Amino acid sequence: MFIFPLAVIVDYLRRYRGHDFAWWGGPLGSWEQSVDTLPSPQAKNDPGPLLTPANGGHDVDLRRMAADGVTLLGRVQGIAGSILIIADDLQKNLADGDLRFTDYKKLVDEYVSKAGLTCPEETSSRQEWPNPMKFCVRYGKSI
Repeated sequence: MFIFPLAVIVDYLRRYRGHDFAWWGGPLGSWEQSVDTLPSPQAKNDPGPLLTPANGGHDVDLRRMAADGVTLLGRVQGIAGSILIIADDLQKNLADGDLRFTDYKKLVDEYVSKAGLTCPEETSSRQEWPNPMKFCVRYGKSI
């Protein structure tokens, strides 16, 4: 059994509009942004994207992982003896990650349009997976 506890996540595509996620950091100014230019002090603690560079880079799709048998959990709050305390925030964290992903795609799409770039349309649309909550433990129960 695989168990994957999640705090706030950002679930991105490794490649979007023909380029790797890291490539977009240049034209979008991500690599030049300093802490003092962030929209809020909390923004410096915002999560980075959930990606892997393994074998040339791949998406990390949490819903697919859940459908494949990985148990997703909320954020780890602490440990009491031999008990792992898990927050009941998995759905919120997944929804927040979805929103950040949508915002990222919108930012890239707006840049492509404004700069007059010729980039392929998104071709790596994610497959719709069942709600991962049906594959996850119910809070307060043993695993």
